[in-house]
Amino acid sequence: MRTELLNSVVRLTPDEAGQLRCPRCVGPLRYAGPIREGALDGSTLHCGHCRGEWAVEAGVPWLLDEESIGCFEGLIRHVYDWIAPVHDLGVRCCR
Repeated sequence: MRTELLNSVVRLTPDEAGQLRCPRCVGPLRYAGPIREGALDGSTLHCGHCRGEWAVEAGVPWLLDEESIGCFEGLIRHVYDWIAPVHDLGVRCCR
């Protein structure tokens, strides 16, 4: 499911990735990984300040600091992940 969603998203270019900032310390992020069709393909964004690492999957950076998610937010995230496929289909069908 996640891979299907990622394939339908516009992927980040190396120039765009250079404008991103670390969600923990707001330091600049550097991409180290393969480029496919002019966009980031996978691997990791690295923060030079706090040494944080952020995954890049199919050209999409995942800039969520899992450690900062509280108990309630974690619960709501699981609920949303469970209903999102049905909700998204309903939105697409009713346009």
